[in-house]
Amino acid sequence: MSEKSGTFSQGINVAALVLILLVGAVATYVTVVGVQAYYEAAVLREQQTKLIQPLYQPLIDLKESQISNLTTVGWVQKETGLARVPIEEGMQKVIEKYGKP
Repeated sequence: MSEKSGTFSQGINVAALVLILLVGAVATYVTVVGVQAYYEAAVLREQQTKLIQPLYQPLIDLKESQISNLTTVGWVQKETGLARVPIEEGMQKVIEKYGKP
């Protein structure tokens, strides 16, 4: 026991101890924030997979159908003889039939 302060003094380096506690606190804080951010990102991915993506599926199907209609040959109305052809093929047939302008 120290005569001056009335406490035990065994040469404890208080500055090092405070530094270690401070670094530990900062590391704990960073870890907690990182885990929370990871959790929020996982929740957002799950919501997009389950909620948002199915809403866009009809639009995706419509786009695929429209691209198919623009790039393939087929009947629009078979009864009236109305067919569809890709634009490039149609332009080439017009050029073959009527010549270049």
